[in-house]
Amino acid sequence: MSFNQIIGQDKPISILRNAIKTSRMAHAYIFDGPSGSGKVFTALNFIKAINCLMPDGLDSCDQCAS
Repeated sequence: MSFNQIIGQDKPISILRNAIKTSRMAHAYIFDGPSGSGKVFTALNFIKAINCLMPDGLDSCDQCAS
C-alpha cells in the first residue's frame, strides 16, 4: 500500500505529502466523503508514511514494523 495506489485524490494526497515533507502535521485531519472513496485507505497510508522507520521519499517503505 502506498500513496501511488490512491486514484483520483491528487489534491488531498498533495496536502498530506506536503505535511510529511515539511514535518508540519496538523493536530487532526478529517477524511470525509462518500462510501468507497478511499478515506480509510488514504488515512492508513498517511499513518504508515509518518511512522515509517525507513521512509521511501514521502511514502512508507512497506517493510518496517510500523
